[in-house]
Amino acid sequence: MRSKMKFINTNNGNLTVINRLSISLIIFVIFLLCVIFSLNYRRVWMPRSPDMIRVNDVLSLSWRIVLYDHINGGLPDNLSQLDVDGKWVIPTDPVTFEPYHYEIIGRKAFRLCATFSAASSEHAGAVGTVLYGDPVTHGYGSWVHGSGKQCTDRHLPNE
Repeated sequence: MRSKMKFINTNNGNLTVINRLSISLIIFVIFLLCVIFSLNYRRVWMPRSPDMIRVNDVLSLSWRIVLYDHINGGLPDNLSQLDVDGKWVIPTDPVTFEPYHYEIIGRKAFRLCATFSAASSEHAGAVGTVLYGDPVTHGYGSWVHGSGKQCTDRHLPNE
């Protein structure tokens, strides 16, 4: 006669102490994994807010304009000139799909604007501060902004 393997050993139909501990441990591990997942869910799985996308878009455009100036010896007349080979999509506002405001304000200076739904939370006292990063190694930078239409001016060095 073959003996049947049982997943849970019982003593007269009751769970043994070892099995109760095993089941408790499994439930605890599942609970712990749920807590860890819920803590990381917003950071990893939630899409970025429209304002975060706007900051990234404007800083990305700024670096593209700097690159255009370096290659062509002058600022582009409009943002569509940044797409020289037809392979780069010019970013637009993620909610309204309107183009970002671009304006030449000097021979080597330009202004980019976006309309934000809320002020940025970090460095609340330094609204208007733009820290340009290195797009190759550290990303495009950061922009501390208020709510509503906000602009940043960038002045390029005369070469």
